[in-house]
Parts: sequence; structure tokens; C-alpha cells
Amino acid sequence: MELPASLSGFFAIHNQVLLSIGWLEPEYDYPLQIRAPPARVRRQFPDVSLVICGSGRLETELRALTADIGQTEHVVLAGDTPHDIALVATFRCAIF
Repeated sequence: MELPASLSGFFAIHNQVLLSIGWLEPEYDYPLQIRAPPARVRRQFPDVSLVICGSGRLETELRALTADIGQTEHVVLAGDTPHDIALVATFRCAIF
């Protein structure tokens, strides 16, 4: 199983990828996950990036946040992702 082109391309240019899979709902605090790498994590790991697989009512808000803080190069919201694709992405990540 191979990753879709959008994810494959992202993984090709990012060596340290964090992966988060779940519904894009408030209880999972995705804004924190999007803000944390540039604010804290990149101090120690400057190449870290984030892939979020899932959908939910916060998707539009999270895309706007990603753009507002200038992180569209380092954050991908992949949307609903089939289980087998999510597993392949997991194996390609540094942290999940």
C-alpha cells in the first residue's frame, strides 16, 4: 500500500513527522498540536512537521489557524484517511 501523492510528497521532504489521527473535535486540542511545534518543539527538533488525519467540525478552523501562524509548509490536514493508509503513514513517522 502506498500513500496518496499529497502525503507521499510531504513525507519526502520532511524527515521528522509527528502523526495525529482522530476526529477534529475540541476535546482533542488540535490547536495545541498545531501551535506546539513552532513554539516549543522546533527549538530542539527544527525539522519537525505534523500530519493530522481525520475530519470534524474544527477542520476549517484548523486550516485557518495553520495559515494564520504560517505553518502550511509544516502541517498537513489529510482529512479522512482509510485505515490502511493511516497505518502506512504511522510507519513513516517519527512520533505518532
